[in-house]
Amino acid sequence: MKPQAYTEFQPLEEVLIGRNFDSSLVDSFQQCSPNVKSLLKQLFDETEEDFQSLIKICKTYGAKVVRPDYNYRTMNLKEYPVGQYPYLNQPRDINIVIDNKIIFGNADTHHIMAIGKALAKYKDYFHIDRKNLHLLTCPSIVRLGEDIMVDVKPDAVTPEHYEYLKNLFPDYRFNFRRLTGDVKPMMGTTHSDSYFAILKPGLILTEKREHLYKDVYKGWDILEVERGWRQFNKKWIKPEKLRLHSRNGIYAFDHGRYDDDEFNKYVSDWLSEWVGYSQETVWDINCLVLDEENVVFSQENKELFKKLEKYKINPIVSPFRHRWFWDGGIHCISLDIRRKGNRERYLD
Repeated sequence: MKPQAYTEFQPLEEVLIGRNFDSSLVDSFQQCSPNVKSLLKQLFDETEEDFQSLIKICKTYGAKVVRPDYNYRTMNLKEYPVGQYPYLNQPRDINIVIDNKIIFGNADTHHIMAIGKALAKYKDYFHIDRKNLHLLTCPSIVRLGEDIMVDVKPDAVTPEHYEYLKNLFPDYRFNFRRLTGDVKPMMGTTHSDSYFAILKPGLILTEKREHLYKDVYKGWDILEVERGWRQFNKKWIKPEKLRLHSRNGIYAFDHGRYDDDEFNKYVSDWLSEWVGYSQETVWDINCLVLDEENVVFSQENKELFKKLEKYKINPIVSPFRHRWFWDGGIHCISLDIRRKGNRERYLD
C-alpha cells in the first residue's frame, strides 16, 4: 500500500491527526504557579478532547487515523516551555502528500523522527531533502489532480522551492499564484489554507480574493466567508478583554477562565514562541474535506452552511476551541495520507 493524495477532496482513507504535549508535562515548566499550571493543563486537556472529537468523526466516515508521539526522553525539560513549540500539533504545516510521496518540509530532527515513526509503513515513500526543502510551507500548496497551485512568496514557498517541486513532479502542471494576495502578516508566514480551499470540483471556499485566481478556475463557483476575527468580535461579549497580545503575535480565548492576568503574563513571558498571528486566519476556510459531500469545520456558520445545501455538502462541526491560541484550524491539525481515486484533470 502506498500513500496517495491527488486532491483536497477525494474520499479520505487515512489521515494523521496532530498531538499536543501531554498535560503532565506542565509539571516540569519553570516559574509556573499552581494557578497557571492548572489553566495550562486545562488548555492541553481541552485540546486533546477536540483532537479526539475529530478522530471520531474521521473514523465514522471510514478513514483510518494514525497519530504521532513525542519522545520526551530526548527533550531537555529544563528548558521548557521556552525550548520547543509542540511541533506535532499541526502536521499540515510541514508535511504534504503529493502523488505517492510524503514530503517533509522541515529539517527538524524531532519532527522527522516522530512523523517517520507514525508512518513507518510508508518509509519507502518518504521524501526528505534537508538542503532543498528546508522550511517549505506545505499549506501553501494546493493539489487538484494534474494541476498543482503554489502560493509563491518569500516567507512561504520560495521560487527555489517552486522550481524544485516542478522538477520532482515533472508530469504535473504547476501554476504559481499569490493566493493570499497582498496580505502582510504581523509575523511569520501567512498560510494559504487560511484563505483558499477547494471543496469539490467546481467549488471554491475563500475570502474575497477571486481576482487572484479566477482566470485559472474559469466557470467555478466561489463561496465567500468573512475573516475569522470579525466573526470573533460579533460572537463573544467584550472581545477587547479576550484579545490578548504576546511579544510575537495575537491570540485569544473564547472562555473567560483564561482571562487571568497571571496566566497571560506567563504566556507573554514564557510562551511567546508558541503564539501565532491568529487574526489572519479565516477559520471556516481552514477545513478538512472528507469527500465531496462531507466537510469538517471548527465552528458553526449558519450562513455558510445554508449555502452549502445548494452543493449537497453536509457540514460537520468538530470544535477546535483553542484555535485562537494555537493559531491553527481543522486543516492544520490533520494531514491526509491516503485518498481514493485517480489523478484526474479538472482544469482545461
